[in-house]
Amino acid sequence: MTRLLNTLFINLLTFLLIISGLETFAQCANFEIVYNKTDVCAPEVIKYYVTNAPSGSLFEWDVAGVKFFGGDTIYQSHINPSSFIPKVSITLPDGTVCNIVGNNQITIHGPPIPLFNAQPIVLCDGPGKSQLMDITPNTQSRNWIVDGKNYSNTSLTIENDFFTVGKKTVSLIVTDVFGCKGVKTFIDTIEGWDGKFMGEDCQQGVYVYQIKAKALTGRIFNEKGTVTLLR
Repeated sequence: MTRLLNTLFINLLTFLLIISGLETFAQCANFEIVYNKTDVCAPEVIKYYVTNAPSGSLFEWDVAGVKFFGGDTIYQSHINPSSFIPKVSITLPDGTVCNIVGNNQITIHGPPIPLFNAQPIVLCDGPGKSQLMDITPNTQSRNWIVDGKNYSNTSLTIENDFFTVGKKTVSLIVTDVFGCKGVKTFIDTIEGWDGKFMGEDCQQGVYVYQIKAKALTGRIFNEKGTVTLLR
């Protein structure tokens, strides 16, 4: 008789646990994390919110590996590249805990870092032409500002005529295959000779030059030639 009562008690307890679990599952099944951005470029702010959560609930969010407490709606700033699925742990007013996982992965892309090569990098006094090549990985389009002149939606390589002496500034704006934009300004990249040495005018004649330079990509340039100076 005692064994029978024990068996009935265990079966009843198991039944109650199952019923409780089903009730908890039914409660938690009503909740969902909603967000409308899943593939973006940093920096970006994404809105997250939980549907149907009752008033008085507590929310512990896990977004991009960072855990914090907040309300049923949050706005999270993303500045670093990452991939993640948002999660939230909801403690209901009756003490029930619901762990909710988002339906889709979110990918944050970092901005591309513009890089380019120029050839030649030193020009003679007077009109001179230099070829500039975008070597930024995975670029889809680009714009240049070269010594104050704009080039829009160009191919990988452009040529620019320089008419004045001095050091030149080049800005490169690129868009990569993910639609992310990167901007960088390069100062003193290209330079024209002003016909002076140690601040003094050089005499008219033919001058030999040799240039050794290392680009940002690690490429080594070793240029030799002559310049004719006329006065």
